[in-house]
Amino acid sequence: MEIQCDYKAAERTLFNTISLANEVEDNQVITNCYNNICSLCIKEGKINEAYIFGKKGLEFAGKMQNDNFTPKFTIYIKLVEILLLMNEVEEASIILESLAKGQKVEYTIKQKIQLNIIV
Repeated sequence: MEIQCDYKAAERTLFNTISLANEVEDNQVITNCYNNICSLCIKEGKINEAYIFGKKGLEFAGKMQNDNFTPKFTIYIKLVEILLLMNEVEEASIILESLAKGQKVEYTIKQKIQLNIIV
């Protein structure tokens, strides 16, 4: 079975979702959308664009009013992936070290596994 990937349609949908989420100030949805846009950019080989969108996602993750660290963790991990693709190992290491220290964060089992695999 052949799967067709329409990255442009997916990207448009994500940007539309960001617009709607902006109207209701849902920073978690915005962060998740930017994370998904990063994944699309990586698949298309647009690493610099992925980095820009990852930084935007991190900006919105910082605006979240609740204690849910998962969207922020996810966008950090995506930024690490992007930085490694850009051969920015030192910057990626800095992010990983800060995540590994935990900074008063209680990681989920999945997050702990991701950190242990990467670090």
